[in-house]
Amino acid sequence: MNILDEADKDIYKITLIKRPISISTDYRPMYKISLILLVLRLNCINSKGSLFKIHFIMWFIKNDKNMSSFYKNIDSKNIINVTNWSIEP
Repeated sequence: MNILDEADKDIYKITLIKRPISISTDYRPMYKISLILLVLRLNCINSKGSLFKIHFIMWFIKNDKNMSSFYKNIDSKNIINVTNWSIEP
């Protein structure tokens, strides 16, 4: 017997079972869509906003750390460090 024939037999013995996995709310499409709609409705004129503005607001409300760093920069009257915030996909 050939070594490759033995390897082929072992490959056929592997079985995969598909199981449901939980997805974080940050990655659920309906959550993101509803959040963007709320941001547009509450923070933008005529429910329209630039992509830059929407990304900034989404970064701002993502977690408390982002909010506190933004407020800290506002209170100290410094220029906001733009390199700290990320653009959502």
